[in-house]
Amino acid sequence: MAFFPTLLAYSITYMGLDKDTSRFVGFLLTGMLGKMLVGVLAIILVALRFREVRNEFVVAYLIGYFVFSAFEVYGLIRKLRPNF
Repeated sequence: MAFFPTLLAYSITYMGLDKDTSRFVGFLLTGMLGKMLVGVLAIILVALRFREVRNEFVVAYLIGYFVFSAFEVYGLIRKLRPNF
């Protein structure tokens, strides 16, 4: 389920990079914001539609989302760090 929001985030980032590489951070943050908004929408839809598994889904989704986001940010910081 997290594949499509991630695909959306990277699509926004790469479309922005094709246009202007000097605004990489802005496009990256816009992509991550889009991914977060799609995730929140998925949580709301599942919470309203499937009330019996609402708590389990929300907890599992948020844990997966934050773990993936932490590795994503760590990977970006590591690659963008200047080499001395």
